[in-house]
Amino acid sequence: MAAGVIGLLTALLLTGCSADEPSGPPDRGQNPERAEELGTGVDLGPGGERSVPLPRIPSAPGLPGWAHQVRFAADGSGFALLAQCVEDAATPDNNFCRQYVAVLDRGGSTWALRRSPLPVVRGGAGISADLHVLGPARAWIRENSDKRPRRTWFTVDGGRSWRAGDWTARGTVTAIPKGAVLSTECVSSLDPEEQECTQYRIAVLSPQDGRRRFLRQGPSLLWGLPAKAPIGQQPPTAPGPRQPRTGVTPVPVPASVAEPDGS
Repeated sequence: MAAGVIGLLTALLLTGCSADEPSGPPDRGQNPERAEELGTGVDLGPGGERSVPLPRIPSAPGLPGWAHQVRFAADGSGFALLAQCVEDAATPDNNFCRQYVAVLDRGGSTWALRRSPLPVVRGGAGISADLHVLGPARAWIRENSDKRPRRTWFTVDGGRSWRAGDWTARGTVTAIPKGAVLSTECVSSLDPEEQECTQYRIAVLSPQDGRRRFLRQGPSLLWGLPAKAPIGQQPPTAPGPRQPRTGVTPVPVPASVAEPDGS
């Protein structure tokens, strides 16, 4: 009898401990949704609920071609650049690729094809368009085509209409607006024919109008030249393999990364 009572008390104590104070890591196999949250670093509230719900991104098997660039805004809306190519192995000059733009509206359950401003790519030129999302319903595309490599396109209505622009930075700004994208612009070169740039300035792509302007107070980015060396004078040693002296490469960077505080 005593042994039975002791066994019952032991079982009750173990049950109480397991309910109130779980020991060891959670069993990810018992609750797949919970395991997914724990494995992806989602910010959970005190009771284990999501503090910020994650948007669900639907698949789109019915869209033409393949997506080579996909970008999203903070509200879960997004843009995708797609290409559908036809190849002629016997006559490569007959190859061509049609370029499409697909848009996922905020809260939408499907991707929709919208008007594409990009031309048909012919021959073996390949796909080289570049996409940036500058906020909900706002996107910017650099065409990078053989005929118009610097032409850009900007939309504020989810791809329903596009405004043509140019990659060249003009004018200045004193601050980096929220949602902007940073890149660099060559302002001095040793030999323009060889495309050797020695000095860059930071350019800000505006989410308001899709234009690039120089950052007025930005640092000077030198490519292998001393800070006070005259143009044309080579340094005795290079700072690194094709790296600017400041360590910044001329690749567009989202402002949220370059300026986390939004300044």
